[in-house]
Amino acid sequence: MSNSGSGNQGITATVPVMVVAEHVGADDERLARALMLSHLSAIYIHHQLPRLSALCAATTAAMGAAAGMAWLIDGRYDTIAMAISSMIGDVSGMICDGASNSCAMKVSTSASARGKPY
Repeated sequence: MSNSGSGNQGITATVPVMVVAEHVGADDERLARALMLSHLSAIYIHHQLPRLSALCAATTAAMGAAAGMAWLIDGRYDTIAMAISSMIGDVSGMICDGASNSCAMKVSTSASARGKPY
């Protein structure tokens, strides 16, 4: 699965949400809704960046995943907004150097940051 044309962003927006869905025992429909929230949030946030930006887009996918995970855990708007806000405060400003090994490390860092709000 990809997001905004990137496999790393797709992995970042998908896998953590699937893990949380399994943990909370979500059915297929709830998982699909959480994944849609994750991916659409990531796309929306990514769209707010300038066309040419040095900022790492994997972090925007992580922000979307935080939204999907928060929805699965709590479902309240306030919780989702706080999860996204926490991610913005934690990982924004990370510089992109292309899809390489360092990109995978940034995905890992973003995944670690997603768990902090919970």
